[in-house]
Amino acid sequence: MTNPFPTIQDLAEKNAGASPGFKPKLTLQDLMSRNAMAVISCMDPRADPKDFWGIEAGMPPGVIRNAGGRAADALRSLEVLSALGEGLSAVAVVHHTHCGVGPHGIDDAYIKRTLPGRMRGSSSALEEKHWDSFKHQTEEESVREDMKLIVADKLLPKDVQVFGFVLDVETNRTTEVRL
Repeated sequence: MTNPFPTIQDLAEKNAGASPGFKPKLTLQDLMSRNAMAVISCMDPRADPKDFWGIEAGMPPGVIRNAGGRAADALRSLEVLSALGEGLSAVAVVHHTHCGVGPHGIDDAYIKRTLPGRMRGSSSALEEKHWDSFKHQTEEESVREDMKLIVADKLLPKDVQVFGFVLDVETNRTTEVRL
């Protein structure tokens, strides 16, 4: 059975023919001249902000994607973004239904059972790691937990607005979650 998805090499080959006349939509100065916004979302292809909110390349907000769309993994990027230009004005945390690390997915124990045969390092490093799965929570609870983490971060602007949403991957609709 052949894989229906492109490989990294396939993607890189597509880029090899990139136009020498390419002009970016925005410069770094453009980005620094406006209040920055960020969306934190899961790396799951079903949870791509370009699909559920129509965010296109070159448009604000900045998009930070990681496993589960967890804020703990995104804080460093938010802190850097807040140091640029006029700073960070708003953050949206978006978790989605049927997430691999959510209520119906895997948890830290599963990851710790699965990785030993695949990893380069020793199993002692495995015990120290936490993946912020939220199998024990609803999507709304995990969004609130991440919103609180962002609000509590001492390196982010005191007036940054923090929003939360749950994306239903079956309807592509987001529902706001409030603290």
